[in-house]
Amino acid sequence: MEQKRPRQAYLTRRETESTGEIVEVAAVAAPKLLAVLFDVRPKSKAFVRRRLTTRDGEPTEVVSLWLPLELSEGTDLTSGVPLRQGFREYLQARKGARFDHIVEQITAPMPSADEV
Repeated sequence: MEQKRPRQAYLTRRETESTGEIVEVAAVAAPKLLAVLFDVRPKSKAFVRRRLTTRDGEPTEVVSLWLPLELSEGTDLTSGVPLRQGFREYLQARKGARFDHIVEQITAPMPSADEV
């Protein structure tokens, strides 16, 4: 049985259910770590979809979804329009893709003296 994980919501929740905007949809050179995870040559193209989420009109986080390029081809992921279904459900319906595993990386800058 699959256990719920806090960030799993990004894969299951509709983008239309939360506030924010799509700020990037692009085929870009995969960073080194991503190339290793996707088992592709360094600097191979990968697809990234970034969404800036907001709360009370203030930015709260940027969520980046990386996929092998072929999973994004021929889909609405490249349109920049918020999805009406979760990524997992969307990719399974459009591409027959099933997630084997997910790697999550959370980063944050150190707060400045004014932010403490």
